[in-house]
Amino acid sequence: MLPEIAKWGGPIIAAVAAWFSLEFVGKPFLKFYELRASALRLMLRNILTTTFYIAVSQSRKSAIENSREEARKFKMEMNELAVSLAIFKETQWLASRALRLIGYNLEIAVGCAFALSLARLPEGVSPVGGEDDKFHVLEAILRQSLHLSVHPEMAERLEQDFEKWLQTEQSQE
Repeated sequence: MLPEIAKWGGPIIAAVAAWFSLEFVGKPFLKFYELRASALRLMLRNILTTTFYIAVSQSRKSAIENSREEARKFKMEMNELAVSLAIFKETQWLASRALRLIGYNLEIAVGCAFALSLARLPEGVSPVGGEDDKFHVLEAILRQSLHLSVHPEMAERLEQDFEKWLQTEQSQE
């Protein structure tokens, strides 16, 4: 009798253990990595869309309007990211603790994302926080707390393109 129970009981126990690990470890980690990807997407889009609108705008005025609209979207989506990270931290406490052990800091990430969502709208054509040193410090802390990297070469190239465009616009006026 005992060998028969072990024969069909072993696979059942393995299936239950696999289900628990998937539900309580796998899915929360997947959700965290989706939130992490959203943070990176927001930071890159803040730079890229501004550069795109500069390139396609017919006038400085339309470039400024488009830049401000993108800035509003950035602020709203960064606020939503902060709320999503906070909810994840509170509802997925086991995954949050595991992530903390491997170096992620959700408390800091939530605070930085919320602070970034409160950034002032740009006056001219620039990404949100373009000239604000505090914004860039918060952005760097958010990247560090979520182990994100924005390639410095790409950011420098985009800034150089932006500066060239500004110079040509100013010389045309």
